[in-house]
Amino acid sequence: MKGLPLTYGKDMQEDKEPAFDAFDNLSLAIAAMDGMVKDLEPNREAMRGAAAGGHSTANDLADWLVRRLGLPLSRSSPYHGKLLALAEKKGCCDLAGLDLADMRKINARSPRSLRRADR
Repeated sequence: MKGLPLTYGKDMQEDKEPAFDAFDNLSLAIAAMDGMVKDLEPNREAMRGAAAGGHSTANDLADWLVRRLGLPLSRSSPYHGKLLALAEKKGCCDLAGLDLADMRKINARSPRSLRRADR
């Protein structure tokens, strides 16, 4: 802006139009969301069912392998993937449906650091 001729300042008014349009659209969206959230009645049972299914705990398992065993995420992925594949093969809707014996079978074929965590 520094060093512009005085008559050039009138053209700078047009650069604010998109900002004002964005503000108007955002105000409308916030008002719509406010009304939607006020009228919202959550179905707790449906939410619990949706949260339990679809391997939603898979990321927790990967985090546990990394945090507890110190495995890099790239090395923990094969075991994580084998457990997910086993759950799908057995028809479990989540990892909690797997037997501990099945998990130990995969664990027996894993590196020593993974077997140590089983103790």
